[in-house]
Amino acid sequence: MNKGLRVLIVDDSMVFRETLFNELERFLPAGSILDKADDPFSARDKILEFKPDVMLLDVEMPKMDGIEFLRRLLAQYPLPTVVMSADSDYCTEALMAGACDFVTKPGSCRTLDDAFLSDVALRLKIASLRKVSLRPYDWHSGKERQSEDVPSQGLASIRRQFVNPKTAADVTAMYLSKIAATAETTHVITSGIKVSPGSVFTATNRLTDMLQKKEESSEKKNSGVNVFDRQAEEIQAALSKVETMAQAAPVAPLAKGNKKISVIAIGASTGGTVALTKVITALRPPLPPIVVVQHIPANFSRLFAERLNEESALEVKEAKDGERIEKNHVYIAPGGLHMKLNSTITGMKLECAPGKPVNSVCPAVDVLFETVAEFVGDEALGVILTGMGRDGADGLLKMRKAGAVTIGQDERTCVVYGMPKAAWDAGAVQRQMPIDAIAGSIMAIASGDK
Repeated sequence: MNKGLRVLIVDDSMVFRETLFNELERFLPAGSILDKADDPFSARDKILEFKPDVMLLDVEMPKMDGIEFLRRLLAQYPLPTVVMSADSDYCTEALMAGACDFVTKPGSCRTLDDAFLSDVALRLKIASLRKVSLRPYDWHSGKERQSEDVPSQGLASIRRQFVNPKTAADVTAMYLSKIAATAETTHVITSGIKVSPGSVFTATNRLTDMLQKKEESSEKKNSGVNVFDRQAEEIQAALSKVETMAQAAPVAPLAKGNKKISVIAIGASTGGTVALTKVITALRPPLPPIVVVQHIPANFSRLFAERLNEESALEVKEAKDGERIEKNHVYIAPGGLHMKLNSTITGMKLECAPGKPVNSVCPAVDVLFETVAEFVGDEALGVILTGMGRDGADGLLKMRKAGAVTIGQDERTCVVYGMPKAAWDAGAVQRQMPIDAIAGSIMAIASGDK
């Protein structure tokens, strides 16, 4: 039986807001309750009073735009959010700000037909299932995101130093990839056994759990100790525990004859833009070429690649047909085109071309993985992330049978545990792990320093 949802609608257009408020309930689970707000400031109060399960948030609003509001909100309150706008160019920016999904807003209320309302309701239901982590607010220097209440440089430095997601990813890579991840990956690959998800990453998960605890409002107002100072001390103490545990972990070096990794292939769907952002922005060179299929519409793939490139230490770009892949580069499959890998005299090249949908999608993860299995074989590393359906499961199984190392995202950190589960059930995944641990393991496996 579906549980009713508490949905908050935030939109400055009275007609659009009221139409959604009156009509959307028909498509939501029985017992759902809706509330509404006309700008981010009233939405802030509504969130505290109404305690919604999920929020539907417009982008273009007075006083503060929706994306800026989302960035600030997720620094304090982990609320699953679906962003909407008539301008689809906001899609990638919204997803990278922490939105669970994006929906294109109709031009007028007359186009709010049942198909649109049903689509919005489905996106809200899926978003409500996602566990959203607190995201420290990143104070932007650009005019388009400049705020009058920017905190002092010292306070901002503390937040960046201890809470920034990139820093957290570096900690994962530093302690887990070099020690625990290497040891466990060796054990799993050489023994061929299945290991329960996230077993060696318990210490790091404590950091995430700690960051997700909300500060009591009275504590923030009345305590003489700065909240961020105290938080910094707590995280630093936790990091020291992680380091101690990691250093104590037994390290079993890989066999000298172990193969190198020459290509990394990643597949994702629902929730994948956020998952890929976490993984790719945490990676550091040197790394072999990385080829990625994310289920994404045409045109959005280029914007997504450009945004990732701004945040990543690697070169991220939308793939082009006939392009030769290079190390320290990430290639995102163009929306609407299947991407394959092909071996030529001059090296590995990409083939990007239209084709019939595979598993009802184009680009399809299976199409990429199958060519990786064929042309790269046991020198490949395959990763399957969050997504609906089973695309990628068969291709990843072929990669594993060809001798590739394979990783799957665990159920706890997936937005939708569909593709990784299908791959795991098929025996295609050697190791499941939390999303925050995948980058570190990729670097450990791809490194020649094992």
